[in-house]
Parts: sequence; structure tokens; C-alpha cells
Amino acid sequence: MEKLSSIYASINGGIADRNDCCVRSFSIVLEKPYSEVHAVCAKYGRRKNSGMYYTQQRDVAKEYGMTPVKVYGISPNGNPTVLQFIKAFPKGRYYVARSGHAFAIIDGVIHDWKSGTGIRSRIIHAFKAD
Repeated sequence: MEKLSSIYASINGGIADRNDCCVRSFSIVLEKPYSEVHAVCAKYGRRKNSGMYYTQQRDVAKEYGMTPVKVYGISPNGNPTVLQFIKAFPKGRYYVARSGHAFAIIDGVIHDWKSGTGIRSRIIHAFKAD
């Protein structure tokens, strides 16, 4: 399993913002400019320097035509780990969230800049780019 971080860390296009992992993840998965995704996230209630609630993430995903992925049930222990998710969905572009953080998984490769995300992190929800 591979993890890429260099692209993810520098994707914000000069917009000064923090706690924007949702914006970065959507931007990477959808291959859309950060500024466009930033504006769409704001449209659904994301404030600058703040994260996003699940309902806001869901609405952004719906705006872009993404499909919710049923993550519960992949693992016999509840929510799957990143490794279990990648084994279940080895191909495709996924926006993935764990508690307090979002990242992208594209064709089995994790795209994330935060060091705390590993193969044992538990996924709470995901959306697939169509």
C-alpha cells in the first residue's frame, strides 16, 4: 500500500485556510481546482478555518454527483480500517473520512498529508467519484 503526501500538502492554490482537509480531499478525488471546491464547500456551510459536518460533506458529494459508499459491514468489527477498505475497493476514486479528518484513496493509494492516517485508521464514511 502506498501513501502520497506531497501533492496533497500544496494543493490549496494560495488560499490561506486551515482545517481544510475536506476541501483538499474533494479537490483531489474530483480533479477540480481547490478554489472551486472551496467555494462549493462554503455554499454548504463550511466556514474558513473550520472542518465540515457529515451533512455538509454529503451535500458537497451530492452536488458533484458522487455516490455514498456503504462502509459499515466491510469489517466484522464495525467500521473498516483503511486497509480493509482498500481491499474491498481496490479501484476507483474515493473521498474518505475518519474521525476528525478526511483524505482521498485513488486506486488503492492514500492521498493525505496528515501523518496520523494509517492502515489501521477506522473509516466512518466514504463517497465514490463517478
